[in-house]
Amino acid sequence: MRPGHFQFRSSILPALSWLLPGLCIAVLAALPAVAQEPGQTPRPTPMEPIKEPPEEELVQLDKTLEYFRFVEDDAPMIFRGQQISDVRRSAAAANELTAYNYVLAHARRQPVERLQKYATRNVPVANLFRPIRQDYLRELLHFDGRLSLVLAMKPTEDLKSLAGIDQLYEAWIFPRGSNKLVCLVVSELPEGVKPGEDQNSSVSFDAYYFKLWHYESRQPLKDSKDKDKHQWQQAPLFLGRTFEVTGPVAAEPAGPYSGTMLGGLAGGIALLIALAVGFTIWFRRGDRHTAAASRRRLEQTATFDDVPDAPAAPVNRISEHY
Repeated sequence: MRPGHFQFRSSILPALSWLLPGLCIAVLAALPAVAQEPGQTPRPTPMEPIKEPPEEELVQLDKTLEYFRFVEDDAPMIFRGQQISDVRRSAAAANELTAYNYVLAHARRQPVERLQKYATRNVPVANLFRPIRQDYLRELLHFDGRLSLVLAMKPTEDLKSLAGIDQLYEAWIFPRGSNKLVCLVVSELPEGVKPGEDQNSSVSFDAYYFKLWHYESRQPLKDSKDKDKHQWQQAPLFLGRTFEVTGPVAAEPAGPYSGTMLGGLAGGIALLIALAVGFTIWFRRGDRHTAAASRRRLEQTATFDDVPDAPAAPVNRISEHY
């Protein structure tokens, strides 16, 4: 090999080692600008991170779901444990039950604190019996009241398999300031609360108003010979996760006359009667003393000097010559 040729190669190789990395960087930088050929797999483009919806939206129900169209308001549940022969009616019952499952599963996924934070308060319970209740259907509402009854009930198969809910409970509550019952279905009971009657707790709950529900009460049907038939009543049906025990049942507001006031009033009347009797006796004794003193003064001052003569005697005097 010639010395000159060897020297050329030895001088150009270091230059190429510095040049090649620069060419690669320039080619890679130009690649995004090169148009993609038809049929070529699209290259990924940079995307902004997906933003999580705010909590206020996460807690709300999706009211656009098709299942809600089949929820019959101001009526009992379509499916009542018996087979429905009508195909359309059977499909409506299945859709209403799906809506029921969806709301309970949605409530189970919500943290209790979130439900409490975004529930609408101060809704008159009477509005849930009137046509204006349409404004509150499937809304998250807050109520306080008195717990009356808790019943255990089985969940649907879909709630078991899809939401992991193994037990449901019916809590019957008198909202504060109302003598109307509402029914709250939950998947969890507060600590210390067990199913049973004669509950004695003040409670509060945050749940979704599902519908105005018709249910068969325990009151016997009037003028019916069948003792197994009972009157049907209305109750707002709420679906939620749980409720909170706020304390024992609050005392009923005092009437215009409390027991203490009535006791004081009776004592005052007795005292007035005693004073009246005492004053009467005192005045009578005083009258007797006054009359006796008057008689004594009269006897001391009386004389026979002013006795009238006979002609001045009474005209009905009996004659001595009779």
